[in-house]
Amino acid sequence: MHAASFPPPYEARHPTESILHQTLAEHLASFTYERERELCPLPKYVQEELEAFLRCGLHHYGFLRIRCPDDSCGFEYAVPFSCKKRGFCSSCFAKRAAEVEEHLTDNLLPRAPYRQYVLTFPHSLRYRLAWDGELLAAIHKTVIDRIYRSIRDRLAGKFKRKDLRPGSIGFIQRCGSLLNLNLHFHLLVLDDAFICREKKRPFFHKIRGPGSEAIGELLESIMEAVELCLDKKGLLEDDVPSAIDEDLLSVEAASRASVGQTIAFGERRGQRVRRIGFPRQGETMESKGLFP
Repeated sequence: MHAASFPPPYEARHPTESILHQTLAEHLASFTYERERELCPLPKYVQEELEAFLRCGLHHYGFLRIRCPDDSCGFEYAVPFSCKKRGFCSSCFAKRAAEVEEHLTDNLLPRAPYRQYVLTFPHSLRYRLAWDGELLAAIHKTVIDRIYRSIRDRLAGKFKRKDLRPGSIGFIQRCGSLLNLNLHFHLLVLDDAFICREKKRPFFHKIRGPGSEAIGELLESIMEAVELCLDKKGLLEDDVPSAIDEDLLSVEAASRASVGQTIAFGERRGQRVRRIGFPRQGETMESKGLFP
């Protein structure tokens, strides 16, 4: 067997060398204490997530011993346990994302052209969607329905609408590029649709993709549909909701601040997050008109 045919050797990562790990290890205890002193403690699930991240990938918290079954070889190494959490650990998140990607490409997605749609929302709606799972599901369904309708409209002259079967898969991302709370949709949509006729084998029909004018019309349709969805639920005139649950006050405060890219706790509470090269001081969430 040629050397090139062997898989690359295992290389253990060094989580304690990252700035994030070092920062959290140094300040988590004091941060937790300050929130408890303010009667705004971290929820148990948040505390467990952060503590699990600090243990992830470190041998002294447990590891799996792997040894070559060939007695003449005897090569072995230790793989530390991972936290397998979903919300904070970038290593476990990257592994989960790679597994989902492999499953989609190998087992689920047909070989066909796709178009990605990315939909963002106004600041106040981002906060509401972060807490209201029922509303989030309703708006997600509304957006998909409008995209499917636009596809059917483009193919209606060639096929019966009941025979058209668009397809998509969507992912809801909760943060933006600055790791601020910016809930938005990533939708991978078939371009354009399967034709499913009774007692006949389905086939895929591709037409020219939508132009700028068609995309603009679709955007207006989605905006109209989302506004109608909010109106039906009586949410257009309501104030921004509260988390209500006292156990979540710290998460609520952090979420509100994150939407507006401001500081949630400490001496600079309510002020804008400082960015290198973008000095903007003295602004608060209220002055930006984000929250009452």
